[in-house]
Amino acid sequence: VDTDQGCAPLEVSFTNESSYIFPDNIESAVWHFGDGNTEETEPDEDTEYTYNVPGEYEAFLVITTIEGCVDTSFVHDILVGEQITPSFTISPEVICRDDSVTLTNTSLDIDLIDAYSYSADLNTLSSCTGEENPTFAFNDFAGTAEITQFVDYNGCISSSTQSVEVAGPVGKIFYECDCSTPFEYTFT
Repeated sequence: VDTDQGCAPLEVSFTNESSYIFPDNIESAVWHFGDGNTEETEPDEDTEYTYNVPGEYEAFLVITTIEGCVDTSFVHDILVGEQITPSFTISPEVICRDDSVTLTNTSLDIDLIDAYSYSADLNTLSSCTGEENPTFAFNDFAGTAEITQFVDYNGCISSSTQSVEVAGPVGKIFYECDCSTPFEYTFT
């Protein structure tokens, strides 16, 4: 298969890699898409199929030779999702620099969600995909930070964005030096 997960409608291309010592003796190829639908093609022909309904499907190919031998390929799991509505809260919504916020998942379709991830602008935070309610500190940033929650349902990614105010100054020092005068620095 060229893809095995994504949002419905999910179009999947199936490549027939069947072989036989006498290739011309393969009589039929029947594709089973895992949703009750099948398609018979020429023995060496590829096919495409569109999954319109979210779910988990087991697709496989059955070939038959003119001698009556039948063989079944291994199963390909096809995961089809749909956009869901993720949501989360930020607590507190206003913090000082170096303080932490807790992100709490409030998504309604929690039983459909396979993985969670959070990110913020300026690469301020990231999260393990299994962590539903993480805590993050904003150490080197002040201002409005946009936080986005990503949820995965069978390879279909949905997102929701909120903001947090990070108050306070951020002190930073920069320096410049020149290798020809290694003991002279300019601080800003």
